[in-house]
Amino acid sequence: MTRQDCDGFTSRGVQRNSWKLLVAFALVMVVMLLMQGTSTEPSADSELWKVKTVHDGDTVTCVKPNGTIQKIRLFGIDAPELNQRFGQRSTERLKHLLGGDLVRVERKGFDQYGRLLATLFRKFQNINLDMVKEGWAWVYDGFSSSSELLDAEATARKARRGLWADPMPLSPARWRQEHPRKEGSLRNRIHCGLTAATFRLGVCGLLFKNCVVCREAPNTSACV
Repeated sequence: MTRQDCDGFTSRGVQRNSWKLLVAFALVMVVMLLMQGTSTEPSADSELWKVKTVHDGDTVTCVKPNGTIQKIRLFGIDAPELNQRFGQRSTERLKHLLGGDLVRVERKGFDQYGRLLATLFRKFQNINLDMVKEGWAWVYDGFSSSSELLDAEATARKARRGLWADPMPLSPARWRQEHPRKEGSLRNRIHCGLTAATFRLGVCGLLFKNCVVCREAPNTSACV
């Protein structure tokens, strides 16, 4: 074999190895991008809180590191109410997933009752997503456009997991319409996270445009 042949052979080998490296690098970059795009991991600015109470399948109370107590509504999902069919089982499943452990709280805002809307993570386990995956919660219509949650619900429906074992389960939203809150409930006593006395001062309509009570009863003595 001449020197020229050796040089050509070596050159082809280097080229093949270079292509392999480029392909491997491209695959690694694709995987990293996909991982960055998923919502299964908490964001860097999420906080670690202690679970104090599980009220139902989508509502908990946690204690912040400074000792402050905060009620949390799991963002993007809607679990059966306690008095609704599957309500108790949904609650028990959430208790099991949380395990009374520390959870990472990824904040999303507040609802009209002053509860923090958040996605909860136990280590790297997305609790909101798992409740939907296992069939113990719906995706909350109008409040979540997460394709991940929607896909999880579709899969749970198809597999008849959890509440989907019932061929015609009643959604929590429909159940609440058929079982309205009684007078004196939290909805009637507290608007926008403030007490009713504060509303009589006429600040509600100025500060909280998304208050459900204010939208339903505008220009009253409680809301301006």
